[in-house]
Amino acid sequence: MLSAKRKRFIVDENGKPQSIILDIETYNHMLELIEDNEDVKEYKKAKPKVDAAIKAGEFVTLKEFQKHRTQKKNAV
Repeated sequence: MLSAKRKRFIVDENGKPQSIILDIETYNHMLELIEDNEDVKEYKKAKPKVDAAIKAGEFVTLKEFQKHRTQKKNAV
């Protein structure tokens, strides 16, 4: 979680905050959080389609794939 560090603002002539200055560590952490959030959104969007494809037999598990691959290699 982001810690509350000293807040630094750029203000207008009336003293109203217009921008904030972040240290690079906080900025990078915020970018990571944004990317993680986007990944979760994409996962939630894709999950129903993937679940349906698995139920329809369009995909196999890793173990099934490895078993098939091993059998194919042994057949040669």
